[in-house]
Amino acid sequence: MDVFTDGRPQIEEKAAQGRYFAMIYQNWDMQAPQAARYDTDPNTIYIAVNGPKNSRGSDPILPGGGISGWTVTLISKNCKDKARAIQFYTYLLSEEGQMDVFFGVPEGNPYGIQPTYSIVNGVPQHLPEIRELNNSDKNRQEIEVGVDYTYWMLMDNAWQNQFATDFSPSVAQPQIWTRPYVASFAHYDQLDMPVDSEEALIRNAIIRRWGQDLPQLLRARSDAEFDRIWSDFQKFKTDQGYARLQARQTELLNANKRKLGIN
Repeated sequence: MDVFTDGRPQIEEKAAQGRYFAMIYQNWDMQAPQAARYDTDPNTIYIAVNGPKNSRGSDPILPGGGISGWTVTLISKNCKDKARAIQFYTYLLSEEGQMDVFFGVPEGNPYGIQPTYSIVNGVPQHLPEIRELNNSDKNRQEIEVGVDYTYWMLMDNAWQNQFATDFSPSVAQPQIWTRPYVASFAHYDQLDMPVDSEEALIRNAIIRRWGQDLPQLLRARSDAEFDRIWSDFQKFKTDQGYARLQARQTELLNANKRKLGIN
């Protein structure tokens, strides 16, 4: 359970060295150490496995992409030319911009720039040397070349999904493992409370407490200790006013379902 106490650099270092026996961690954030581990010994990479299930033996349910996007890109008030900045972002999110962001520079470009992809049977594909660098040293690829998911914060994933994804062997298994379990969580988008509202303060307090209690639950030495920690957490939620937060979030949830045509 070192992942609950180690910082990000320590997690990446230990993962790259294969020092964790098992990890509860997001696969996306360990791709670089996975590639380093694979380069050292392909037989020692981390793979996704079935985790604990509930008493009914239900399969896990993983949230798919929402309708609100993943991140927010802002333009500073001090920007000297806000209109030009907006035009630049609009271009990046266009089909042409996505080609530039994800695939890079085409073969035969008139500028004499080192190419990063070619068109094969009408489909853009990264050149073999780019794929090899991305698979063996993702951090170096992102610094020196800057294609694939380097600029993930400006990617249109729906657009990118039209092309067959060639996963690196170091990360293919964890990526493919998730597919049968992904479900739409779109109606749960935008349930956050207005900043500094009473509901937001309640939510933040509960999240902070959960961050403290989750590692303790996983490390509990007995069922009795687990039950005590869990019971204390539930009481804390009640005392903080969780019912009030839940009622407000339910209103927003129902509004989202109406917009999406979900009964």
